[in-house]
Parts: sequence; structure tokens; C-alpha cells
Amino acid sequence: MVCAMPNTNPPIVDKESFELASKIASSGAVCDYALFVGASLTNWDKVCELAPQAAALKMYLCDTFTTLRLDDNTVWLKHLQNWPANYPLCIHAEQAAHTCSLPAILFLVSVARRPVHICHVSKRVELELVITAKQAGLPVTCEVSPRHL
Repeated sequence: MVCAMPNTNPPIVDKESFELASKIASSGAVCDYALFVGASLTNWDKVCELAPQAAALKMYLCDTFTTLRLDDNTVWLKHLQNWPANYPLCIHAEQAAHTCSLPAILFLVSVARRPVHICHVSKRVELELVITAKQAGLPVTCEVSPRHL
């Protein structure tokens, strides 16, 4: 299965862009595919309508290729609270030397009490944070791929 990320041009952030990406994929796909939808600073109240069709909601708390970087943690909480808990929510919180987005989002996960998946955990400190969160009972998973090491 091929999974299409939402940080494209145009970004997949609403019904219109999701339908466009779906139409393009369905017309040329030669394998199974899924479409992620992206969290933006303004779509927290509407993007949840796409949950049944999307592979997951992606929240980019770090740099990304389009306008999907979320630099307002009040918006993070709105997405955590509004995305249906029975659908996957994937978070990019890769650590830069000057940021602390992973500890902050794990705190908000504890407030919202909803499952999340942390993408591309590649540093020891990040893994230790996820392990500590799991030991505290938070519903969090993580992964890494070789290209992120």
C-alpha cells in the first residue's frame, strides 16, 4: 500500500483538496493507496469530517514542505480534541536543537486522553519521552525508519 502524505502542493487539508487527491489517485493507481489529511492552523473544526475516508490526520509540529507547520499549541489541543479518537492521529515532532515540541504534545495528549502515534522517533531522548509517557498510561505509539536515523 502506498500512503500519500498531506504536505503536498496543494496541501490536503479540506474536503476539496482531499477529493482532488483522491480523484487523481484513483485514476492512475496500480496498487492500493491511502490518503492522509493534514492539520492546519485553521481546519481543526472541519477536518474531522474526513476521518472516515483518511488514513489518519497528520500534525506537523516541526518543519515540513508546505504550510502545514503548526506553531501554536492551542491549535494542537483543538486538533487533539476534535479528531475522532477511534481514528489514527499521527504527529511529527522531530526534535530540533531549539524546540521542545515532543514534551509539549505529550503533555497535551495527557490532557486530551486520546491515542496518538509519534512519527520518526530517531533520538534517544525522544524514545525515552515516549517510553515514559507509555509507562504513565498514555495511549501513545511511535516508529522510525532507517532514513530518519
